[in-house]
Amino acid sequence: MRAGDTKDHIKMKQVQKITAGLKSVLVYIFGLSGIINILALTGSIYMLQIYDRALGSGSIPTLLTLSALAIGLYLFQGLFDILRSQLLVRVGARLDRQIAPLAHRVVVDMPRFGYSTAEALERGRDVDTVRAFLGSQGPVAIFDIPWMPVFLIFVYMLHPLLGALTLGGMVVLAMIAVVTELLTRRLTGATQAAVIARNAIAESNARNADVIKAMGFAGRAVERFTAANRDHLDLHTKANDISGTFGALSRVLRMILQSALLGLGAYLTITGDLSAGAIIASSVASSRALAPIDMAIGNWKQVVGARAAFARLKETAIATASAPRPAVSAHTGRIPAAGRDHRGRPRIGPGAAGGCHDGTGGRSGAGDHRAVGQRQDDAGQGDDRHHAGAARGGPP
Repeated sequence: MRAGDTKDHIKMKQVQKITAGLKSVLVYIFGLSGIINILALTGSIYMLQIYDRALGSGSIPTLLTLSALAIGLYLFQGLFDILRSQLLVRVGARLDRQIAPLAHRVVVDMPRFGYSTAEALERGRDVDTVRAFLGSQGPVAIFDIPWMPVFLIFVYMLHPLLGALTLGGMVVLAMIAVVTELLTRRLTGATQAAVIARNAIAESNARNADVIKAMGFAGRAVERFTAANRDHLDLHTKANDISGTFGALSRVLRMILQSALLGLGAYLTITGDLSAGAIIASSVASSRALAPIDMAIGNWKQVVGARAAFARLKETAIATASAPRPAVSAHTGRIPAAGRDHRGRPRIGPGAAGGCHDGTGGRSGAGDHRAVGQRQDDAGQGDDRHHAGAARGGPP
């Protein structure tokens, strides 16, 4: 077997190790989501039967029977929804147990090779990000999106024009979701890098506090942190502006669509092509059909962040298995050049190899040690010249 095939096999094995046993659970959650979405038609069907059957016949037993049946179906829907939420939380905990040890091994290794503590700790934060996302509403929206055609078919059965209007609303919201993805993907990555840079500067300043204070560099250190924090806030604000703007736009479009469906339904009722109950039923069903896209757009920042975090964790797991430990030469005491980044540091996962900038044109972490040391040398030489000049009685 060739070396390339062996590496690919190791990578595939590590990825399968991370996701072992999750495929069957996710398929089960997908099926459970289908049941929940079918039961979500209860409200629309109940409205249709109340207006067209119970009110038309004036039968109290029919009203009570329909109401009892609707309450029972709602209870089952709530039970399945609780079960789905608990399963997603446990999937996140299971991923945490599998990935956290691998991520922490990289956290331990990275500072030995010159990476800052902030860069190293990001691996542990990636695990927390993925786990927190699985316990949020983001996965719920993702599992509900494939079942949107169920509501579309129901509305189309009430009247083809209502179905066409609902389909148009779905297409518009889907386009908004795509635009949100394109605009926030790069900003999310840049914001993450800015967070790492800011935290690296803060960690470096705290680690070298005595030297910085003694040499009078506290003001400069605060300026560096302020500049990095300003960059992070600018990127964070832009990303939130985009997601918030498109989230509000999607909600407005949903309300417009619901009003348009009510207006179109009223017109069809006046012309005798639709019943009064179908107006309310179509409005409720169309609102439920568009809810997953609206929820996904509102949580898109978390979706992108969790996706990037999981990709870094997969790369981390592959790196811990396929990348050999750097061997130190007995003659030179140096680490071989293979497996290094552009500054000569060993690569600890592709995400870490990229490193981060600290706002001064250099890299965070070990570079801060050298920068502070260089300032010490320059300041020390200046003090020597000052004292020498004073001893001669001349100017420094």
